[in-house]
Amino acid sequence: MKYAIAFNQSKKRRMPLQATLFLLLASIIFTDSLIAQSRELLSGEVPTQLEEESVDTYQITKDSILQKLSTLERVMEDPFNPLEAPPRFSSEELLMLASLHLYCTLKEGVCTLIPFTIFESDLIASAREEKATCPNLLFFWKQWLSADMEKRVDMDLGVVHYDKRSEYKRTKRSQLLRCSKTIASMLETQKDVKGYLSERYGKKKELPTKLKLYITELHKKISDIYQETGVRK
Repeated sequence: MKYAIAFNQSKKRRMPLQATLFLLLASIIFTDSLIAQSRELLSGEVPTQLEEESVDTYQITKDSILQKLSTLERVMEDPFNPLEAPPRFSSEELLMLASLHLYCTLKEGVCTLIPFTIFESDLIASAREEKATCPNLLFFWKQWLSADMEKRVDMDLGVVHYDKRSEYKRTKRSQLLRCSKTIASMLETQKDVKGYLSERYGKKKELPTKLKLYITELHKKISDIYQETGVRK
């Protein structure tokens, strides 16, 4: 055993200078890293990765919806203003709007505020582009169906709301589901589309304002609409 120790010590004494310098440098770097991390903790600084993970995506989505509704308010004031375009909602925003629609529908039986507001954004975009399309509303219904919200309504809707909802599905909702055809028929019959929209939003420009108020007031009572409705993201 003594021989082995002596042999190892002899090997250590023969360690090349380059290897010794490498170990010394690695030790210095490691020590500096520990010191830097300690300073971050003492100063209250949070690493960037942790900051990214702590971002409240729910709040960001809600705020973005409210901002886009404010944009729609301004667009309704002047539908053909080239400096302000009607909003396009993201898939995450439309999922939240669909979840809000589910909550409202289960409470009221019929809740038209959200899909009607989205429809108006698509209507203005179609008039400006001279092409009947409704990407916002179509993706809204896609999110609605993919998350089984229609099934939820069929199962959980109170009996007291049945007649009212059946009437809504036969009349108004069919126009919203076939939104491209609905928009085309509305615009094709107008000789003066600009005048038509100006007159229309003299009466209906309150829709995005009401929706903003609804979302704001509801979130004072409900912190997470997904948890409240059981919708899986």
